[in-house]
Amino acid sequence: METGGLWVHSPQWPTGKFCALLDDLNAPVDHIVLPCNAFEHKSPMQAFCLQKNKAKVWVSPGQFGPLGSCGTSLQDKILL
Repeated sequence: METGGLWVHSPQWPTGKFCALLDDLNAPVDHIVLPCNAFEHKSPMQAFCLQKNKAKVWVSPGQFGPLGSCGTSLQDKILL
């Protein structure tokens, strides 16, 4: 990105290994994108967003299911 930050598209679970690989890039995660309604894509979304809590969060419209809109604790961060 122009700012030097990262755009993470459909993140995986924030395991130690995954976060270490991101940290090795020496750039902050500026944006996190949930591109679809598929359960396998939104399952790790809340955990990842809480781990990278300074990033802006972008979700596709129409989120539903057991995770609601990616977790109520993220409502103030979600951009549609």
